[in-house]
Amino acid sequence: RPHKLPRGDVEIAMIWRHEPTYVVDLDPLFSLPEKDKKRPANCLKCVALRAINLTKHSTGGDPFLELDIKGDKAQTQSVASRRPRWMEPLDVIAEDCGGGYVDVNVYDKGPVNRLVGSIRVELDPLQDRKSNRQWYTLEP
Repeated sequence: RPHKLPRGDVEIAMIWRHEPTYVVDLDPLFSLPEKDKKRPANCLKCVALRAINLTKHSTGGDPFLELDIKGDKAQTQSVASRRPRWMEPLDVIAEDCGGGYVDVNVYDKGPVNRLVGSIRVELDPLQDRKSNRQWYTLEP
């Protein structure tokens, strides 16, 4: 099997938070008084910051980033650059995925979006609603 070279690097920041607008309210008869104000996370908040070192052959210059948690997706706008600075907040509606992961995909926008590279990011470091900011190397 030939060695696959990295396709570039992306920097993202993520934290679990409670987003009230994503709560599905029940009839008050179904709601019990809440003793603990710590509500379960229902949204992965992320900021897609930037990408560097995207390979020349992997992008025509209009990359965008997509997050995918078990089929729930959010994506940035495309930026005409091989060194995009998205600086774009993304919310993925999902239950707290302890032990889960988020797929981070970078595509080149076109008539048919072409995958530049991807990485699977474990969500364990976000337990207890801790934030994480880090660079990840994209794989083919």
